Amino acid sequence: MTFPRQISAQQLRLGIFVLLLVCGAVVRLFNLSETAQFLGDQGRDALIISRIFLERDLVFIGPVTSVGNMYLGPLYYYLMAPFLFLSYPSPLGPAYAVAVMSIAAVALMHLWGRRLIGRTGALIAMVLVAFSAPIVEYSRFSWNPNPVPLVMIGLLYVTYLAWQKNSRYWILVCILLGVIIQLHYLTLVLFAGAGIVWLIATKQAQQRKKLTQHLGSSAAGAAAFLLLLSPLILFDLKHQGLNARAFLEIFTSEKSFTHEGGVLQMLATFGSDFGTQLHRVLFELSWGISGQFGALAVLGIVLCAGYLYFKKELKHKKAITILAIYLLTSAVGISLYTHQIFDHYILFFIPVTALLFGWMLSYVWKVHFVGKLSVISILVWYAVSQLQIMPLVGTTMTVREYKQASEEISQHIQKGEVYAVVLLSGTGDLYGQNYRYFLSTEPGKKPVNSEETIEVDTLVVINEERLPDPLTLPIYQIQIFPDKEQVQTVTLSSGIEVYILRKNVPNSIE
Repeated sequence: MTFPRQISAQQLRLGIFVLLLVCGAVVRLFNLSETAQFLGDQGRDALIISRIFLERDLVFIGPVTSVGNMYLGPLYYYLMAPFLFLSYPSPLGPAYAVAVMSIAAVALMHLWGRRLIGRTGALIAMVLVAFSAPIVEYSRFSWNPNPVPLVMIGLLYVTYLAWQKNSRYWILVCILLGVIIQLHYLTLVLFAGAGIVWLIATKQAQQRKKLTQHLGSSAAGAAAFLLLLSPLILFDLKHQGLNARAFLEIFTSEKSFTHEGGVLQMLATFGSDFGTQLHRVLFELSWGISGQFGALAVLGIVLCAGYLYFKKELKHKKAITILAIYLLTSAVGISLYTHQIFDHYILFFIPVTALLFGWMLSYVWKVHFVGKLSVISILVWYAVSQLQIMPLVGTTMTVREYKQASEEISQHIQKGEVYAVVLLSGTGDLYGQNYRYFLSTEPGKKPVNSEETIEVDTLVVINEERLPDPLTLPIYQIQIFPDKEQVQTVTLSSGIEVYILRKNVPNSIE
C-alpha cells in the first residue's frame, strides 16, 4: 500500500496562487458581455478609438475631466485601439482588455509583492486585490481610470527597485507616472511620494559616489515622461496653452486644493479631512468597513504598523517605507482636494493598502495555530463580504440591447441623411454617445458629430426616461429645430419611444 507524498510548502503556495488567480478571473469575466456598462463615456471613447483605425484620425488629447475642463493624454485611446479593432463593430473588446489587465494585477500582486513584503504577505495581499469589490466593479467595463490598479502595482515595484537595486529603474518610474496621470488626473498626488523617495535615493547615491548615474537615469526618465505627454504638449502649443491654463485654473480660481479661513481653522479642517480620508482608503475603500470608530481604527493601524516597522521589520524595511510614503502623501493630497471624491478617483490606493495589510497580517500568521486561524478567518470573511457587494448583475441596458435599439432606429434613417441624436436619459448623456456609436457602424447612416447638432435636416430624440411631452423640454437642440410638427414617433421593442423630427419629409418615409 502506497501513500501520497507530502505536499511541499512551495507546491501549496503555487496551488493557492492558481486558485486565487482563477477566482479573480471568474469574478471579472463572469457574464461580462451581458453586464458591461456602455454609457455615454464608453460610447464616446468607442467612437474616438474607432476613428483611429477606420479613418486614420490620430488624436492628441484624451477624455475631458469632470472638474476643471482639462484633457487627459490620449494614451488610453491608443491602448484600447487594438482591442476594439479586433472586436469591431462590437465595443466589448476594450471591456475584455480591461478585465484581463485586472486579472494581471491579481497575479502581479503576488509575483512582485513577494519581493516587497515576502511570500506570505504577498499571498494575503493577492486575496485582498482578487476579491476587492471596487477593483472588480471597475474592471468589468472600459473606462480610462480602470487600469489604474495594475499601473500602481508596477509603480510601487519599480520605485522599490530604483531605490534598492539600480538607479536606472527611475526611468521606469517616470514612464509609469506618465502613464498613470493619463488615466486620471488625481493621480498627480503620487508625484509627491515618488519625489520624496527620489530625494532619499539622491542623498544615498551622493554618499555612495553614484550620483552621476542616479542623476543621468533621472534625466532620461524625465525625457521619457515628456515623450509620453508629447501629444498633449503639441495640442497645447497649437491651442494657446488651453490645457495648461485649465490646469492652473484649478489651483487658483476654483481652489481645488486649498481650504479657506485662518491658519488655525485651515489646520483643523485639514486634520479632520486627513483622518477622514485615511480612514476611507484604509477601511471603507479597501475593506468595505465604515463605522463610528474611524479615528480609533486609524490610530490602531498606525500604532500596530509602527510597532512592527521599528521592532520587527528588517528585511522589507525599504519597501514598507515606500508604501507608507505613497499612502501618507497621497492621503494629504486628497485631503486638500475640496471637490467630491469618487471611488474611481482613488483606485490607486487599493494596491498600497493591500500590501500594507498583507505585510501586517503576515506577522499575525506567524503566531502559531491561533494566528493562522485568525488570518484565514479574516480573509474568508473579507472574500464573502466583498462578493456580496460585487456588481455581477447589470443595472443598465446591455450592449446587446443598445445595439438592437440602434438598429431599430437606423431602419427609419435614410442613407446620407444629415441627422443628430438627442438622448433623454438619467445618465445626463444628452448626445447619446452609446447610440451614436452603433448608428455610426451602419454604412451611410452616421450621425453628425455632437458639436454639429445645430445644422441638421433631421433630429432623433430618444426618450429613454419615458418623459411626458419630451419635445417641449427646454433643451437647446430641440427648441431651435425649425419644424416640430412633422414628427415620426417610433416605439422600440424595448418600449423606448423615439421621436424623429425632419425639416423636409422624404417621400419614401411614412
